[in-house]
Amino acid sequence: MKTIEAAVNSKKNIIVFGAGAWGRRLVSEHAMRIEYFVDNAPEKQGTWVGNIPVKHPDQLVEADKDQTVVIIANQRHGVEIARQLESMGFERGRNYMAYLPEDPPQPACAPQLRFLRYNVTYRCNSRCSTCSVWKEQGGYELSPEAFGALLEAPEFSGLEILYITGGEPTLRQDFADYIRQAVLHLPRLSTVITVTNGLLADRALTIMKQCHEITSSRGIRFDVFVSVDGLGEIHDRARGVPGSYDKAMRVVKALSASGVPVSASTTLSTINVWHADELRLFFLRQGLAANFKVGQDDSFFNKNGLADGIFSYSSDQFYQLKLFFVKIFSHTQEGSFAWFTAYNTLMMLQEKPRRLTCGYRKHQVAALMQNGTVKYCAGRGRESEPVCIDTLGDRLRQEWAKWDFYPHTICEECTGDIGADPSEEMLEEIRDAQYWKVFLSREGFDRHSARFAAYDRGLGKKEGHTVLITGPWGFEDIWQGAQLAAYIRGRSLSSPGARFVVCSTLPFVTQRTVAGLAHVEVVPVYDSAYLARIPVSDELVVFPDEALHPWSRWAIKLAQDAGLPFTRADDLSAVMEAYLLQECPAHAREAIHAVSCWVDADTGTSRALLERARALSVKTSLPCRFYAMNNCCLGPNGDNRDFYFDHVPQVFGEGHPAGVWIDSGLADLRKTVEAMRASDFVLTAGASASRLARAAGITPYEEEEA
Repeated sequence: MKTIEAAVNSKKNIIVFGAGAWGRRLVSEHAMRIEYFVDNAPEKQGTWVGNIPVKHPDQLVEADKDQTVVIIANQRHGVEIARQLESMGFERGRNYMAYLPEDPPQPACAPQLRFLRYNVTYRCNSRCSTCSVWKEQGGYELSPEAFGALLEAPEFSGLEILYITGGEPTLRQDFADYIRQAVLHLPRLSTVITVTNGLLADRALTIMKQCHEITSSRGIRFDVFVSVDGLGEIHDRARGVPGSYDKAMRVVKALSASGVPVSASTTLSTINVWHADELRLFFLRQGLAANFKVGQDDSFFNKNGLADGIFSYSSDQFYQLKLFFVKIFSHTQEGSFAWFTAYNTLMMLQEKPRRLTCGYRKHQVAALMQNGTVKYCAGRGRESEPVCIDTLGDRLRQEWAKWDFYPHTICEECTGDIGADPSEEMLEEIRDAQYWKVFLSREGFDRHSARFAAYDRGLGKKEGHTVLITGPWGFEDIWQGAQLAAYIRGRSLSSPGARFVVCSTLPFVTQRTVAGLAHVEVVPVYDSAYLARIPVSDELVVFPDEALHPWSRWAIKLAQDAGLPFTRADDLSAVMEAYLLQECPAHAREAIHAVSCWVDADTGTSRALLERARALSVKTSLPCRFYAMNNCCLGPNGDNRDFYFDHVPQVFGEGHPAGVWIDSGLADLRKTVEAMRASDFVLTAGASASRLARAAGITPYEEEEA
């Protein structure tokens, strides 16, 4: 069945997938009778288009596929819907097809506002280092009644989400009245979101519980974000108010116990960047959802540059931010909004353009200030004259028109996500990477490699001798990284003019490993160009680590097909000794009187090391120090620092007991070797940690005992 006419004339039950403009046009254009619409959008399910119901796609599972034709009527997601139908047993051309009009329907009116960001007050009782709004206190503020009157404007009739912020919203004792006005005047309101620093703990609890009662009685979701920027003193320092951490956590626990949806909101800055891993694990143990964002220099939060210093990250701090958002992206539910925003932040930290759309630029978000003015963007725009219900529409159009005078690059530097969606570029990047992850996996190799005898040589052969290097790159610990750097340095001396191409699952990690080495290029593994690079290289070198990685198996197979020589870099002990002598020369250093520990994986052996460390600490009256071997390991339990933050409290007690110190900084070769050489006792768990100690001329304590 290949045409709409054939489907209409088939006498079969017709179901249209897509209840939007295309679906409505399809039914109208062909005057067809259909059983019902289905749609993936939750807000459409259970509604009606005229007299036709809109149902959940799961309804199709029970459909008689011999007597049913599904017509896809969706321009943007047609490919995904086709896959969805095929997973249910539908076959293209037999019982499903696509509707593709020659002139797609256009919206009948301008985009309708869906989000409203309202700053209820500029006043704030925090003294945050990342924000200067508290220095701008005072001025006229709309009353709840005046706010409600503005909400009657027709431009706000379609609002679905209200984000009401400040300053500190609970400084308005009548805050709940603003929520009452929103519920009263916004017929399509589905969600209200607000924030609090919790400093006025009793008032905040009373107000938030009132707001939850008001919204829940109308079936509206109410979400509270409590600002938590660190544990204990770290939070107090970031917020500029002693004791603020205890008050914030009191509000979090009390709201959670009362059934009010509560999450943590964390702004990362130079103050807390080294404590982000510990904070993330703390939230996980508390069962508390958290939103991490990078402190950003914009005209709203940083007026007149008053907070500039807090955004001046060192290269190590900036690298730590990238590592942290790799972790957030990898441990967030795939396809969720938080997953997309983490990906966007990670890309921007790698100096790539913004990957989210802009809700303000799409005219779906309005920013209403406490004094009744509107702005084209909460973070960038300047306040104009206050508006009333009669002038709001004109002022909004004037503000939106300002976008025409500003370059798109101002959005490429913004991490704001209110009203944002993943762009087509982002979706395409993610789909491409996921495809290659599956294709280059062990299962993909077993499935495809036998009939994958050649590959397009479109990249062409470059001049000079090219050495392609594959292995655990992207997740290398400092021992593996030192091996890679030592090998390249040695080969550069024996093969002058050679070019080295290192294939990495996280190129920015490996770029740091090989920084300073000449003629080295780091390329992504999960990319269509990975396999194409192999046959146009001159030589393949494989670092097998403990096991051969599946992408390395692909490289070996294609190298053999192309007749390329390849070697395994197994025994580099002699090279490593020379490398460490050069990079970490022995010299007089201050002794570290401690039991110092290194692990390179979360295993039973590593957990047993903590018990041995505690016993040795008690026996010798020495403190314990814990160091990381890797900075990026994306197993279910995270990296070494996550291991320590998670397991050390279980062995040594909660909090920060005296005599226990965890290095929250980056794992570094020179720092590690010097600490090993200076410590009274060195305990290791894992092959990398033990090999590094021995290569540095140190015998780990457990081996001394043996």
